[in-house]
Amino acid sequence: SYGSLGYALRLEIELEPVRRNVALRHIRFDSAAEVAKAIATITAQRAYQEEAVDYLDGTVFAPDEIYLTLGAYSDEGTPSDYTGQQIYYRSIRERPTDTLTTHDYLWRWDTDWFWCSAAFGLGHPGVRRLWPDRYKRSDVYWKIIAADRRWNLSQRAARMRGRAPKENVVQDIEVPVAALPEFLDFFHAEVGISPVWLCPLHQRDPDRRWS
Repeated sequence: SYGSLGYALRLEIELEPVRRNVALRHIRFDSAAEVAKAIATITAQRAYQEEAVDYLDGTVFAPDEIYLTLGAYSDEGTPSDYTGQQIYYRSIRERPTDTLTTHDYLWRWDTDWFWCSAAFGLGHPGVRRLWPDRYKRSDVYWKIIAADRRWNLSQRAARMRGRAPKENVVQDIEVPVAALPEFLDFFHAEVGISPVWLCPLHQRDPDRRWS
């Protein structure tokens, strides 16, 4: 829940069995229109190019560089480790296939807070080596942000440099898959921040209507 209509205090969810690993395919697309079409097909068929798809998300690096990451349950392969020196989101561009343990797949974005850990210097190898692995976690980064807001450290530093203070904004946008190309065109033109995470949502019962 976003909180605008209320909060979900209790949920009943259905679990499904998993396997040891998740095998990943990072598929590049050259346009948002191609990505939108692929997302619609994959969510409907739970497959792509005749291979099963159990997990799906996407990363937009540029208008003409968009990746869909397709995950499938697997007991094979040697899992990669992105909880230390290696950075997961960079691997999307660098490796067409990959393997993660199911646990690490579920937490794959947490080590680098997607890509926001770069704000603390963790994109630099030297800083990353000095930063203990056990503190490469989103809850740690949130505590740093909270301290910064409490003491206005960033705003004070900006004023000392003669710069206007900045405000951090975290915003999730929901659009129908057919409107994805139009939205990304607007976003690239007016906002210009990248990467952008794509998280497809598929209603379990397509005939269910909420009122």
